[in-house]
Amino acid sequence: MPRSLILLCALACMIVFSAVGTALADESEVAATAPSVNWGIGLGLPYGGGGLNLESGEQTRFAAGVGTLAEYGLGWNVGLKHYFKEPGTSGGSGSLSLYFGTNNLHERRYETYYYGTLISSHSDYETETGLSVGLGWTKGHLDFGALHGLSGDGNSVYVGYRF
Repeated sequence: MPRSLILLCALACMIVFSAVGTALADESEVAATAPSVNWGIGLGLPYGGGGLNLESGEQTRFAAGVGTLAEYGLGWNVGLKHYFKEPGTSGGSGSLSLYFGTNNLHERRYETYYYGTLISSHSDYETETGLSVGLGWTKGHLDFGALHGLSGDGNSVYVGYRF
């Protein structure tokens, strides 16, 4: 399945989740129970490399990010982010994240030898998809943290600005 199709399905699920939750609640409960949706721009895995991230929910939120990996293609991630305190409280809030999506770039080198002498070489990169887990901190509009790829050897830091 193409990655862009997976990403579009994840974003569609998030929109449907928000709409169904709002539609099923009584009007008097909508303000108290409707999932809050916020978004941010940044760098790192939750932002698909360099791009956008959407979160929907209260303390435990569904998160989806899409961005660019420059010349290496599209980066994406979907998952859950749990805040230890409600975001926006004084002092900020720590978070625990679990994402599935693009979590590593691998270099492939090609070399051509002629009688033991290197005559040409070039590299290309491929993305790795898998699970990542991490810890973060959100204070005001600043969102930052570190993630570890469980299915590979990738570690990553991220930083973003939340609206």
